[in-house]
Amino acid sequence: MNRIFKIFALVAVAATLSFAGGEFHFGARAAGTFGTWWGDDAEDVPWGFGFSAGLTSGIEILPIFAVTPEIDIALRRVSDDDVTVRQWYLEIPVLARVTPIPQFYLEAGPTFAFNLSSEIEEEVGDVEVTADLDDYISTFEFGLALGAGWSIIPNLDVNFRLMLGLTSIAEDYEEDGYSYSPDVQNLRLSIGATYWFL
Repeated sequence: MNRIFKIFALVAVAATLSFAGGEFHFGARAAGTFGTWWGDDAEDVPWGFGFSAGLTSGIEILPIFAVTPEIDIALRRVSDDDVTVRQWYLEIPVLARVTPIPQFYLEAGPTFAFNLSSEIEEEVGDVEVTADLDDYISTFEFGLALGAGWSIIPNLDVNFRLMLGLTSIAEDYEEDGYSYSPDVQNLRLSIGATYWFL
């Protein structure tokens, strides 16, 4: 866990030094998410509700352009009537924000995510059975986020995002000389709000 926070600190310091001199903002963000998996090995995977919450900063480079790194804790779920997969991630989106007209903005950028825990819950008859999936889930995920938002008031933004995983969430499988790389990526839609403290 210490390594994860060191990585984020390095990213934050690098971003701050790179854009020193610009106006700086700090806030908190929360979002509801609706997600599934995509890829060749992710057919018929159900959707599920989750959420994310964390801290964000805004480094203004130009009046219409800013960089907004975040650090979030996210719960991702896919679920049907019998099976639920529940995953906790530490997510670090680093987004570029463009404001083409006042109050309206577009954002895009890479996301870095670290799996904290994963489990599957299944109903077997009248009994709920829970199993740990950490050995089968990749520790690190790289992805892309695209979104749009609106500044309702100077300190409050609301936005919509599409978050697309570009690396598989599943670990490579190898046994008896046979190896297999599952093609399963994360896909989520979110509606969130950011409150800027300064």
